[in-house]
Amino acid sequence: MGLGKLYMIATPLGNLKDMTQRGLDALKNLEYFFAEDTRELKKLLMALGISGEKKIFSYSSHNMKAATEKAMSFLAANHEVGFVSDRGTPGISDPGALLAAQYWEAGGTPIPLPGVSSPIALLSVSGFSADQFLFLGFLPLKPKAREALWAQVEQWAMATCFFESPKRIEKTLTELAKRFPDGEVVIGRELTKTFEEIKRFPLKALKSVRFEVRGEFTAVLMPGKPPESESEWMSEVRLRALSDKEWSKELATRFGVTAKTFYNTLQQLKSSSDNDQ
Repeated sequence: MGLGKLYMIATPLGNLKDMTQRGLDALKNLEYFFAEDTRELKKLLMALGISGEKKIFSYSSHNMKAATEKAMSFLAANHEVGFVSDRGTPGISDPGALLAAQYWEAGGTPIPLPGVSSPIALLSVSGFSADQFLFLGFLPLKPKAREALWAQVEQWAMATCFFESPKRIEKTLTELAKRFPDGEVVIGRELTKTFEEIKRFPLKALKSVRFEVRGEFTAVLMPGKPPESESEWMSEVRLRALSDKEWSKELATRFGVTAKTFYNTLQQLKSSSDNDQ
């Protein structure tokens, strides 16, 4: 018996009219579903006027491994299975990747039924060039991890999209204003829903911006770029300020040698220079 088809189905963030026809057909015709929140899927089916016998199973971060095994057992029995996250596109800061990976390993090719994705939606109206962009998902809470992330953003200097909670959005924007004083940001609150709010502003003007601090936030940062000459020499200064071992690790990657080789060579040269004096 062959492997059944696995459909990864994007669902609306809020506005039911954003449900695609292909996604709608899958919700109508499929019998087996795995959902991040079974209650949300049932509400969606009811709102779309879809009735009939549906077997809906929970698939969340708490039961992901067991749920993946169950889904694969249905697929192995040649059943067609639909997967939906809470809202938006599965696998984008939502569950779904493990099931898709297992399905690939079993010899199948997951079928995407594309639709709403809040990062793409906000990027499309940001006015920022998105030929290349970074997507960070939900930001880490620990200061060291955030610092490492902002350093990466500073290095790449391109449109950067992330999610943030209403509890932390003001703190995060203040943090960005200090780190990227010449940057701009677009924030989207409750995208596609009744109280949708989208604002774009330079970070230096943050104190004068007013917005409702509740709901779900997606943001796009354009960090700005320091003058090229300053960027070049400052990056070299920061690099040389590292310890010999850390400096060796950084430089070794540029030239394809081991950090140990680089470090030992550096020490030999320093020792030779000392002896010549």
